[in-house]
This record gives sequence, C-alpha cells and structure tokens, in this order.
Amino acid sequence: LLQSLDKKTAAQVLEELEPELQKILVQNLGADRAASVMQKMSIDELVDLLQMLPNYKSKEIMQSLPSDSTQKVKKILEYDEDTGGGLMTTEYVSAFFGNTVKEVVEKIKNSYQLHSSVYFVYITDADGVFTGVVSVRKLLVSEPNQTMKELVSGDNKVTASPDQKVLEVATLMTKYNLTSVAVLDENKKMLGVITVDDVMRHFVPHA
Repeated sequence: LLQSLDKKTAAQVLEELEPELQKILVQNLGADRAASVMQKMSIDELVDLLQMLPNYKSKEIMQSLPSDSTQKVKKILEYDEDTGGGLMTTEYVSAFFGNTVKEVVEKIKNSYQLHSSVYFVYITDADGVFTGVVSVRKLLVSEPNQTMKELVSGDNKVTASPDQKVLEVATLMTKYNLTSVAVLDENKKMLGVITVDDVMRHFVPHA
C-alpha cells in the first residue's frame, strides 16, 4: 500500500504509524524509495525515524537524501534526543522587522506544506538574532502594510536553549502556556522551534 502511494501521501501515512511499524516499512522499502518518501516528512519526524533505524540503514538513507535535508538532519543529530536541540524542528516561519503583514501572509501561504501548523512567526534581525514573535492571529487582524516591527511582541521573550533537558522545556512551556518556543544559541540566534506536540510525543511516544 505504501509503495503505491505518491511520495507526499506516503510520508503523511508514515508519520502517523507506530514507531515499530515505521521501522519495518522503511527497512523493506529500499534505500532510494525510503529516502524519497522520508524527505517529504517534517524534519523532526524524519530525525526520530532515522534514530530508530540500525546505523547501516540510516547511513544508507542519509546518502540518498537531498543535501538540504541532510544538513537539517545533521544539525539536529548534533544534540542528545532528550534535549531541546534534539527535540526541535528547523522548519518554522521567520521574518524581519521590515517585512509587512502582506509579505508575511504570502510567505506562510507559499510554505504551508512544510509546516503541520503555524501559530507564530519568529522575528529576527539581519544576523538571525531573535527579537520576538508575531502571532498568526495578530497578522489576520492587522493592516496589510503594517510591519513586523510594529507588531512584534516584546513580552514573549521566553526561549529555550539546545542543551536544556526536555523536562525543563516542558515545564517552561507549561508555566507560560506556550504552544511553541524558540531555541536559541549562546548568541541569541535562532536554531529552531520546539512545539507542544513534539514535547508530548517525547513523553508519550506510542500514543
């Protein structure tokens, strides 16, 4: 059945399956077909699946993935599974101070297939330094020519570090009632985003 589906649909099906079944299917798909399906998965799901596979199989698939996917995967694999870095995804919507509402909404429309959900746009300066967030709700009720500088929330400066333990991140998100949190390096540059469903999947992997 999985072989007969187009790559995008097969990737969506694969993401929803039990981990053990995912592993069995990928090992029987063949490296090229598995890689072509897996590159359509979200990066965090792709990393989770690669980590479950035997080393020889994950290396085989990594060699068949396109270079942009490989770079994103390697970035996350640098961190332990039970840390913020290991849990984050590098797929998020970002914008600069000077971008208008109209431009950002268009960006979301053009990239919606990369994201299972978009609640916030992460605002950075030209060097990638995090400055705050703008909610999608705020975008929808704002004027098209307003800029992110006018809309950015200076209050929402709660962030995580890549070395924080998952339990610490979960506590942080619960305390401030966050659906997602930016992960920053020591220079306050954005590395990725942790969503509440990533945290829940970590604690309840077979749900």
